[in-house]
Amino acid sequence: MENCVDEVGLSFTAAARGEMELVELVSILERWTAGGDRTNEVLELYRIWIEHTSSPLVFVACYNCAVEYAKAHDYAQAESMYRKALDHNPNFIQARINLGNCLEQQKREDEALEQWRTALATQSISLPENKALRLHALNNLGRLLETKRQFQEALSALTLSYNLDPTQQDVLYHLVPLRGKICAWPVIRPPKGISKTEMINGASPLGVLALSDDPSLQLSCARKFVERKYLVKSEPLAPTGGYRHKKIKIGYLSSDLSMHAVSFLTVELFERHNREQFEVYGFCWSREDGSAFRQRVVAAMDHVVRIGSMNDKQAAESIRAHEIDIMVDLHGLTSGARPEILAYRPAPLQITYLGFPGPTGLPWIDYVVADHYLIPEESAQHFTEKPLYMPHCFQVSDSKREVAHKPSRAEYFLPEDVFVYCSFNNNYKYTHKMFATWMRILKKVPKSVLWLLADNEWAHDNLLKAAKKHGVEKDRLIFAPRVMPSAYLARYQLADLFLDTFPFNGGTTANDALFMGLPLLTLSGQTFASRMAGSLLTNLDLPELITTSFKEYEEKSVELARQSGELKRIRDRLINGKNSSPVFDIPRLVQDFENSLVELIQERTSWCDELDRSRKDKSILNILVKEASAERNFDTNIINPLKNNDSIIVKDVMPKKIAIASIQRDRGPWIIEWLAFHMLIGFNQFYIYVHKSIDDMTIKLLKLSQHYPIVVHQVSTDDRPQLSCYQHAYNSYGQLVDWMAFIDGDEFLFPTAKSQMAAALAEYEDKEMSAIAAFWVCYGSSGHLREPEGLIVENYRRHSSFDFLPNRHVKSIVKGRQNGIMTTASHVFSTPRGTYDELRRPINHGLMEKLTPSYKQFRINHYATQSYDFFLRIKQNMGAADSDSTYVRSPEWYFRYDRNECDDGISYNFLIPLKLKVIELTNAISY
Repeated sequence: MENCVDEVGLSFTAAARGEMELVELVSILERWTAGGDRTNEVLELYRIWIEHTSSPLVFVACYNCAVEYAKAHDYAQAESMYRKALDHNPNFIQARINLGNCLEQQKREDEALEQWRTALATQSISLPENKALRLHALNNLGRLLETKRQFQEALSALTLSYNLDPTQQDVLYHLVPLRGKICAWPVIRPPKGISKTEMINGASPLGVLALSDDPSLQLSCARKFVERKYLVKSEPLAPTGGYRHKKIKIGYLSSDLSMHAVSFLTVELFERHNREQFEVYGFCWSREDGSAFRQRVVAAMDHVVRIGSMNDKQAAESIRAHEIDIMVDLHGLTSGARPEILAYRPAPLQITYLGFPGPTGLPWIDYVVADHYLIPEESAQHFTEKPLYMPHCFQVSDSKREVAHKPSRAEYFLPEDVFVYCSFNNNYKYTHKMFATWMRILKKVPKSVLWLLADNEWAHDNLLKAAKKHGVEKDRLIFAPRVMPSAYLARYQLADLFLDTFPFNGGTTANDALFMGLPLLTLSGQTFASRMAGSLLTNLDLPELITTSFKEYEEKSVELARQSGELKRIRDRLINGKNSSPVFDIPRLVQDFENSLVELIQERTSWCDELDRSRKDKSILNILVKEASAERNFDTNIINPLKNNDSIIVKDVMPKKIAIASIQRDRGPWIIEWLAFHMLIGFNQFYIYVHKSIDDMTIKLLKLSQHYPIVVHQVSTDDRPQLSCYQHAYNSYGQLVDWMAFIDGDEFLFPTAKSQMAAALAEYEDKEMSAIAAFWVCYGSSGHLREPEGLIVENYRRHSSFDFLPNRHVKSIVKGRQNGIMTTASHVFSTPRGTYDELRRPINHGLMEKLTPSYKQFRINHYATQSYDFFLRIKQNMGAADSDSTYVRSPEWYFRYDRNECDDGISYNFLIPLKLKVIELTNAISY
């Protein structure tokens, strides 16, 4: 300790005398900071050295000192030191950029912008070696300008940045929506070397909702975004089985519990919750806008927990401390969201509602609130969340909306004698294709105008320019300013027909228009975002206002303008039926929502009770593992067939028996996950051949076989047992099952076209074939040097490229109850209808050639990491076929390609139920 004190004193003395060189100063400070937190001493030494040095490099010390102050959140002192650095070196670009950051932290945003503009005007910033600094300044400028709604300058800065380096994903996330906000069409303008498709595929989840009606693209973009942004891995804070409170504690998570569209819809839901059954919490980081509406939202909660000053983990711990049974996220992936709060699993059940009209890609969100129009069952595959279907409309709203007096058309510069089309959706929802359709409508209805939202001056100007290009006079477009909610609602009474946007429909806006009795014409597509208005109209019994193509949309909008009688009948039906329809029957919608939540809680409680009962069954403790006979490969004495009355999980048993025959060896750490996965996708019979296993895998399998449809064989001889084991399974059990998959021990089978194997295989029921092929895309094989920890779907979410053939193989799935004969070659099956081999070649022609399978139907995904390191340590020494020296791939093969670049993310769909199934199976053997 004395030596440390002496060094500090000596250092201060040397600095005060001006006897310390900059290199020595930096060396001392690096040593101090490496030894622990000595911020005060570091800052004091910097101060003394700067005051007494004559070094021309004093600007470097000033800069370093400023960085230390910024780390300590002392932004005023940091600002002072950055300015001092610039006094000594006005061209010190990094100091100027950081000074801007410092000023922003102090809420002096205009001064921050000026510093970044000055940095960008510095001549040296254009030098190649300063490219990173230039990008930093441009991105800071663009980000803050967008926040301040200075959209055009923000767009210019970010466009320049993206063109300089198109690999900047964060810039792309902002760039596309920015162009949409000001209606700068086309919103996708790729720089040289980047394709339009690449830009769309790299867009943010929110941005892509307005770009495409392709549900698979929206899912892919969400997954990529989440994988890149949110990597929290944590043990769940909440118990899986919940808390069994007398009242269900429901929490709402949002920063929009104020004057915001989502709260406009949900406030009456909060108020109407049945307090005998629910206790309502709001976890928010909303701005205090001082409005009466904000006070109404707060008053509607039983408890409001402000988490704005907490980090994500602290916020999650707060939710856990309150023992919330169900968390409802009202944000999704919208602006201001904090998705990582729920990544810690602070509640047993986590749901997304209203905030984000699309798949979130967040694996910790269990359900999305929907109705059968909004997300048809066949579309559920495009969501990482499971739809929680409401019996009527998915969207709650507020029946107590305050409406101002009806204004005159003159107040909004609307002609009295024209047909008024309106669309008050946000400007970024306007697309060039939809706008072109609107212009054609105006041309076909001469005495008409289009009343639009004027969100910003640049959108206003760009829309007028676009209208001129379409040959429409500017006075045919009338722009409405933003007004208070009551006045906004009142002005709907001046319009004749609301024209919805596509592919991003109106949400709250559509609800408002219909609430005010204004007919709304929508175009419904394939995605959540493009079916919101259609859901409302379906529940209002106005299906004639739903179109499914631009042509039909255009024709219908013109027809309604020309046939005033028909439009009046529709308006009367809307007004008269409003009170009797589910859309505005808020008590009924709240009851529907609450009933669904109660069912979720009961289902979870029942599942846990069933699991607890299974733990009390002591018979499983009596299982003994019998050694296999030395004379026989298959010890049938250890087979334990499933007894129905012992079953823990036989839920939704499929009418068909879909079996797996698999060889497993020393896979104790993974066997539970492997079984859980296959059970989830619909396999309901397992024939496991344990080959020379010396770990605890056999014990686990035998315990599980007491409660699950698992038959266990021990194989004590034959170093390459595939053919003999598969033939044994086929001969012994082929007549007992409908389908049998022969799967090596380290593979997963994914049905991509169907959610269950039986549904996928049913497509072949009327085909005279007994063998179909399955693609297998390997995980790993790209230089990963360590096997994954935990669930494979959390470690390897990406699949190999579909066009990279060296990493694609074909196995065979053989249908039972037909006379197939296995040949002498591994994985080649001969049937009366033809034979397939591993290269996907039909060995003889006929029906098989016409019904060549596709990876869109089935895919087998590798389970263990096939890295070079794994090959050397494991496969080469286990007698695998590819241990032959003539077959072994060179080390370069493992490192040359990234075989995980193509993300279809299908495993994401299974993450949450897979975790629960793994827990279930683990508990079944943990006695």
